Amino acid sequence: MSYRVLIAAPELQLATDLAEAAAAAGAHTVGTVTTDADLREQLRTLDPDVVLLRDDLTGGPIWPVVRETALAHPYLAIVLASPVGSAEVLGLAMEAGARAVVELPVQVEDVAGKIMSAGGWAQTMRRVIGGERESTVAAGLLVVLAGAKGGVGTTTIATHLALASANDDPTRRVCLVDLDVTKGDVPLYLDAQHRRTILDLAPVAHDLTPRAIADALYQHPSGLSLLMAPDQGEYAERLSGTQVATILTGLRQRHDVVVVDAGAVVTEASAAAVELADEVYVVTTPDVPALRGTRRLVELWERLALRKEEAVHAIINRTDKRSDIQPETAARIAGVEVTRTRLPAAFRALEAANNQRDPELAGGVWSQRITELATELRLATARPLSARSDRGRGRRPARAAAATAAVDDAPSTRVARRGRRRDAGQATIELVGLFPLLLLILLFIWQAVLMGVGAHYAANSAQEGARAAAVGGDVSAAARAAVPASFAANMRVSTSPDDGTVTVTIRPPLFLPGARPLDIDLSASSRPVSER
Repeated sequence: MSYRVLIAAPELQLATDLAEAAAAAGAHTVGTVTTDADLREQLRTLDPDVVLLRDDLTGGPIWPVVRETALAHPYLAIVLASPVGSAEVLGLAMEAGARAVVELPVQVEDVAGKIMSAGGWAQTMRRVIGGERESTVAAGLLVVLAGAKGGVGTTTIATHLALASANDDPTRRVCLVDLDVTKGDVPLYLDAQHRRTILDLAPVAHDLTPRAIADALYQHPSGLSLLMAPDQGEYAERLSGTQVATILTGLRQRHDVVVVDAGAVVTEASAAAVELADEVYVVTTPDVPALRGTRRLVELWERLALRKEEAVHAIINRTDKRSDIQPETAARIAGVEVTRTRLPAAFRALEAANNQRDPELAGGVWSQRITELATELRLATARPLSARSDRGRGRRPARAAAATAAVDDAPSTRVARRGRRRDAGQATIELVGLFPLLLLILLFIWQAVLMGVGAHYAANSAQEGARAAAVGGDVSAAARAAVPASFAANMRVSTSPDDGTVTVTIRPPLFLPGARPLDIDLSASSRPVSER
């Protein structure tokens, strides 16, 4: 989440240092003022979330300015910058209405952490006081996906949804969190390796800094940030629900979208995520064990007072027209509302993507459905993931084509086969129409080849003419004998009276109609060397 920061400091260098620290927190500096009068004016026009206020802005006590600003803008977070960070100064600042104090000289991590904390408080106050409704993406949308049972595709869907959101808008900051803390395997789907996991944030969860969060995240080439689960599942018990809630809150403050893979087992970590989330989805499949598991999981969350049943939705994966249980029946068995978008049983396409650790290989129908689901979940807005990714990163065509061909596992109907035959006939007609263009391209290539051959002949002819000049022979005859008749007809040979340099000029035959710009002379020169 990006906060709007206004800096009030009389020194230019200090203002620059504070702006750099604000940028480290992902905040946007909307302006800089040097007097308290300018501060009052800019507060009315810029409407910032946080004010970084130097304690010597007025040349006297700063407390009246802090008190006046806090009373006039109750939703504004004031962070005081002072060279004295004593408990006495902190107490006076809090009493006047400031939210925090940063000690000078500027320490980037300290300032960034205070901005994140103060900015979060300010935007909460805006919603409480002003009744603001911010957009879900701008507010750091937290979406949790949990599995009705193992093997229903929770990790696959969470990974592809996060990638779809990241690729949909390059400016959107998306984070994928692997909270399947006992056996998380999100990195295997993305071919990602990182030495830090969520356990590294647990000891500092009470005082998270932007630097600590950035160090723990793996940055995928797509722009997606990834927070991994512990490598060794037995250490998951060291992660408390309170720590997870704090970590997720910190991630929401630095990202527009946070997607959480909560696994299929209810743990303290996953319970905290479900309780904190904006939206919770249970991934299930159209079979009785998975649908019954969905109902049991939702009822468990309600008994634990984590989530009410009406606040949970289901995503049906691996749908197929041949299945005994169709989505409408599955929704009644599961007992919760299901998403409009249902994901197909694309086993072969996902097999290639998972085995090669490249989600883009899924392609085709699967990618289209994932984009539709991401749009429905307010994570994305447009176009299939594969089309955008193939253009942006130049994936190998053979692999992409093979993956696309493997997507649709459902048998083709007679209507579809007739449609393909009609398409084949249409393609033949279109190919005939393209024939003149293809012929023109071939003529252009042939003309370019002739120009290259002509340049070669000109150089060779000039060398032969120079050799004849060196021994007193007929220069023109030697030069013309070195080229074919078709080139010799449009050939000129000249000899310099100064040093005897032989210059041969050839105009290649013109086969391309109307290509006058290509009707040019190709020249080469060679100086004779005495061979006597």
